Amino acid sequence: MEHTRDEEIEQVATRYGFQQVWSLGYPTTRLDQIPRGEITAKISEVLHQIKPDILYIPFYGDVHSDHRIIVEALHSATKVFRLPTLRAVRMMEVLSETNFALSGTLPFTSNYYVDITPFLDRKIEIMKIYRSEIGVHPFPRSEEAIRALAVLRGSESGFGAAEAFVTLFERW
Repeated sequence: MEHTRDEEIEQVATRYGFQQVWSLGYPTTRLDQIPRGEITAKISEVLHQIKPDILYIPFYGDVHSDHRIIVEALHSATKVFRLPTLRAVRMMEVLSETNFALSGTLPFTSNYYVDITPFLDRKIEIMKIYRSEIGVHPFPRSEEAIRALAVLRGSESGFGAAEAFVTLFERW
């Protein structure tokens, strides 16, 4: 499955025109077996190479354990004194992960929206490349669910379709 996922990521990167994709080489769904300091150090290396000004990361309350581990490593790696180029960190929601969090965990409360109305069809078209991640409705990562969430977030923010984020850090 890793080979398939790598191929899908490469295809998506090409479609979006990404200049580069970094892979840390860790096994999917098994980050809990890797020392956190090692993960943080590798992430820090990449961040110092690319010097991002805005960083989009998974939501900390996601049910996916890898997401939580990555958020913790990123939180450590992006402290203002470690990455002075950074101006904002925003957590994103991931269908089938964010909305399936355990009861009593941190809720996803959006405080930042991006209008994706002109891009929604293309987003869905590119998402279909992830054959290993998308399914038939009522699967949470179906075309219908992606579209429905975008329309819902649009209605919350005054757009036709939107993506929602939780801003963790922002400086001007």
